Amino acid sequence: MFGYLTAVLLLAAGGYVLWYNAHHIDSVVLLPFLTTFVPSLEGDLPAQGRVSAIVLFALGGLALLWRLGRDIRAARRRDTP
Repeated sequence: MFGYLTAVLLLAAGGYVLWYNAHHIDSVVLLPFLTTFVPSLEGDLPAQGRVSAIVLFALGGLALLWRLGRDIRAARRRDTP
């Protein structure tokens, strides 16, 4: 049950960042290192906010897939005689 907590928190954080940035014009929630990896985002705060949400959603999706894979492998090992 708690194995999915990381994935749920990352997906929820991505959703919150997306919601916050859509509803607040004067401030943006973003990941601070984005311009290091994508220099073209320099100075474009709305784009940085969208990319931050995408990064959080992607990390949450990967964490979810990783945990599902672990659970499926564990179930197959239990079923094997």
